[in-house]
Amino acid sequence: MYAFVLIHFGSNPKYLELELYFLLNLRRKTSYDIVYMYSVNDTPTEFIKAVKKICPTAKAISYDDNNITYNIQNFQSFYEHFNTLRTCNFIFANQLTQYEKVCVLESDMVIRKNVDDIFLLNCPAGLYHPSRNEYINSLVPTINKKQILQNCPEKSDLNGGLFLFKPDKSIIKTYINNIKLVVEHNCRYPNEILILYTNPVLYNMPMQYNFPCYYFNKWSIKNKQNHPISIYHFSGSVYKQLDIIKDGWVDKLENGKKKEVVLYFKNNYYNQYHKVIDEIMKKFIQ
Repeated sequence: MYAFVLIHFGSNPKYLELELYFLLNLRRKTSYDIVYMYSVNDTPTEFIKAVKKICPTAKAISYDDNNITYNIQNFQSFYEHFNTLRTCNFIFANQLTQYEKVCVLESDMVIRKNVDDIFLLNCPAGLYHPSRNEYINSLVPTINKKQILQNCPEKSDLNGGLFLFKPDKSIIKTYINNIKLVVEHNCRYPNEILILYTNPVLYNMPMQYNFPCYYFNKWSIKNKQNHPISIYHFSGSVYKQLDIIKDGWVDKLENGKKKEVVLYFKNNYYNQYHKVIDEIMKKFIQ
């Protein structure tokens, strides 16, 4: 059995709202379990209730990140709106050993087709940018750990928005030890460096399962025919799909893949569910 896992931390309602729409999207595109993992340290109980109302089949499971990524004072987050060190909380999905494989993903994604076939891929797998086989589940060449840490304050060669792996409780301790290195080197993208540094073997996640928004309008007809995109990822974008819709920017987008994806999300999810979700969000937004 397999599961898709959404990792939550914090009490910012903006992220809850995005998650609620994403869960509706994901539920339509998979027949496998959905697990909503949340930090016991700062996730409001009402957030869990909201998730269960919108996606009753989601399994809500807690984790404790205290003194691991939570309450860590000597890390300077690259983003101001949340502490990026907490993106390393994907490690707690290794507790889900009841599943053969899990796929951790982020909520700033739009899923266009059934994604159950992702579990057929070799893993652990993440989108590795230097790969010459961007649409193939190829083995990533041996990674230079020293160089990773040297470069990590500025860049990462991985997109950590989606990570497929086999849960293993024994690796959690190794991850926690390596988080100390991530903090020490003040890595710009902590979760990505942690994945690269910890896993001796890594496979490339084919880009059709994690297609970054900066590629949206570079998509050729040939690639579209050979590699139909399953998941579009608004990574590296300050404004997510929900921001664009709620702030009335859809019509201002130039015609292209980005506009097409946002309109798909709007027509199939936002228009249908925004009244219900707006009612839920009233209690969180003053």
